[in-house]
Amino acid sequence: MVDKNNISSEQKKNSGKGKTSTLLSLLMILVYAVIYFADNELFVKSANTLWKMILQFAPYLFLIFLLMFLSELLITPEKAKKIFGNKSGIKALAVTSVVGILSVGPVYVWFPLLHDLKRHGMTNKLITVFMYNRAVKLQIMPVMVFYFGLRFTIVFTIMLIIFSFFVGEIVGRLTPEKIEG
Repeated sequence: MVDKNNISSEQKKNSGKGKTSTLLSLLMILVYAVIYFADNELFVKSANTLWKMILQFAPYLFLIFLLMFLSELLITPEKAKKIFGNKSGIKALAVTSVVGILSVGPVYVWFPLLHDLKRHGMTNKLITVFMYNRAVKLQIMPVMVFYFGLRFTIVFTIMLIIFSFFVGEIVGRLTPEKIEG
């Protein structure tokens, strides 16, 4: 039996998030119900768009959930702290940068994995470096060269990578390392 007097502040905060998510979900269902009865054609168009989006993002979500599952199996909190923690060095920055560059799909599908790694010790600095380096996309570099030239593409890419470390350092210093949700 759970002692209601022994609930941590984080558990209380997280229970509020569950209520917010539930209310938001109910609100969206209500909106869809109103649209269904008010303008059925709009409802069908909206539902089809939603379905296409789900199919478009499903492979990315599957990849992220697979990576989360593997990270739970293979990366212990001790390993994560050693690789991605406060004491991690240049190697962690380099690995995080390369993984950010090679990552595909919308950034928000990576949030659950990053949150999981943060729970295991990944720093805000490295999370920032990862997200910043997602702006470097190898697959669009030929298009950038075509439109902006080789020199611009090289300088721009190098500057993105270099500044990811500065921004990561700043974010790391300005934000607490505790998990906020």
